[in-house]
Amino acid sequence: MLGYERTSRDIQSTMRSSDEDSSYVFEPDDFRYRRRRLTSSAFALPGPPYRELDKIDCDTWRTMTSLPDDVSIRTSGNFGRHIGAMSAILSEWLPPIPEEALKAHDAGLSYTPSPRTVIDNIQLDVYEQLQACRFNTLTGYYWIAIACLRGAIELSVIGAYFETSRSKSEFDDWYAGGEEVKFGKACDLLPKVTRFCDFERKLKNQLSLNVAIFDQRTDSHRGGWARSLYDTLSDVVHTRPHVAAGHYWDGSNGPIFVEESFLECYRYFLEIALLCRIIMTLAKPSLRYPPGFEVCLSAPDFVAPEYATSAFKLFWNKP
Repeated sequence: MLGYERTSRDIQSTMRSSDEDSSYVFEPDDFRYRRRRLTSSAFALPGPPYRELDKIDCDTWRTMTSLPDDVSIRTSGNFGRHIGAMSAILSEWLPPIPEEALKAHDAGLSYTPSPRTVIDNIQLDVYEQLQACRFNTLTGYYWIAIACLRGAIELSVIGAYFETSRSKSEFDDWYAGGEEVKFGKACDLLPKVTRFCDFERKLKNQLSLNVAIFDQRTDSHRGGWARSLYDTLSDVVHTRPHVAAGHYWDGSNGPIFVEESFLECYRYFLEIALLCRIIMTLAKPSLRYPPGFEVCLSAPDFVAPEYATSAFKLFWNKP
């Protein structure tokens, strides 16, 4: 084990890896060698000039960063293709910036974008959940990474419900913290939308289990693809002794690198990214086909479930 068993001692007792004589310093030609602070020009909306007003002390900095840094080094040094697959999906997630916006920017002119639809908002929110999952998977916060994925499913399903069945003003009210919409209710109502109903019927015809995305749980199965995944992740997120954060660190104080936990997060990421994309494209068919998503079917150490492969082939007509 890479860590130490949990005790009542101060957490810093597990941080011996931060001592100078027990740490490894990269060679300067390794691109992971340095940290960089971006300049204001790197941001779409530059803020005020950067100033350091209250710099953190060295011991606190090391206490906070030594273990996550160690995990990110071990992960990126041994699972580069896996992180690359996650990144390929993220690179395809958001729509490209309109050419008119780029021309206006280059010319120093203002640009008024088209009004954002429900799915436009949800697409960005899900992207942020997936992005957070990737980072937490890299740095060893596996339990938090899985919590992000649960949020991605919930956002996609409820967003699709508002896109197809409710008004934009009702969505804005929910988005601002007004009306509460349950995940299960959205799953019940989406199959009543014609294009969702047609897709589910075609998908069921291809699956040996005769279930699709939103079917309710029965005595013989855990429900459709969305419901079963959501229930599985809920069992993790609703903390219990066998699924708390320490479970993913083999009982150690963390974060520490655990290969099995990394691969679990990675596989969930690929499957859930594909599920969310299909749900949102059903809700808004004008969303473009994302070529990078084909990585889901050929990524290392990942066997896509039958739900995923059948839905992918059916939805985007890919062999």
